[in-house]
Amino acid sequence: MSAAAKQRYREKWMVQQVEEVFDSLEYRLFEKLEAADHIVAQITAEASASGVTKEVAREYIYARLVDMIDQIAERREERDGRKNPRAKAN
Repeated sequence: MSAAAKQRYREKWMVQQVEEVFDSLEYRLFEKLEAADHIVAQITAEASASGVTKEVAREYIYARLVDMIDQIAERREERDGRKNPRAKAN
């Protein structure tokens, strides 16, 4: 088997592994994201009532959500002491 074929096989195997893990937690994640969507919709509606356009609200909320996700990841990494040394490498 060529090196390229081995690499494709390994990548396919890795995707299958992450699919299994994701599928096992998908429902919990979906519920949490659905709750977050409700909050975002409320923020959007209240901003709109104040005269903010949907485009401005969408851009602002997107930037804040990305920042929050980064903060959450940083806290987790600090709390866990960066247990996974390859996490930053990938």
